[in-house]
Amino acid sequence: MDIRKLGYSGQRRPKYPNNLISISQLPNYPISFLLLDIPKIMCYIVAMRCKICKNEFIPNKYRPQQQVCSRPECQRLRQIQNEKEWRARNPDYFHYLDQESAWKEKRKRYNRLWKATHQQELQAYQKARQKPRQEYMRDYMRRYRLAKNVNRNKS
Repeated sequence: MDIRKLGYSGQRRPKYPNNLISISQLPNYPISFLLLDIPKIMCYIVAMRCKICKNEFIPNKYRPQQQVCSRPECQRLRQIQNEKEWRARNPDYFHYLDQESAWKEKRKRYNRLWKATHQQELQAYQKARQKPRQEYMRDYMRRYRLAKNVNRNKS
């Protein structure tokens, strides 16, 4: 792969003072430098200005477009602003609670109606399940009493 196709000319980058440029120094550099893409600029621009507190900070290397410093106060305000913007974009999101309660009420009415109209099927089902349930509960209570007695004997 030809490196020149990736935009690398093979020349060394120009030496700027300590390779650090604060935002306040940007206007001193030529326009052609400012038109470079972000990854190339980020190797020279290390200090950025926080949107909230206006202090300079060094952005995270994994998030070079970071616009707010990492101070807890600034991060909290950023989070609040993001939540406000999200709620403005999604105004109907939290209305599901009203819809859910209406659905539950409708479902209750349906279940009551179904039970009233299907009494014979319910009784047949309960009768069929009665003996297996009694056996299950008998075994369950035996195991429970055994475990209880074992614990009582240990102490």
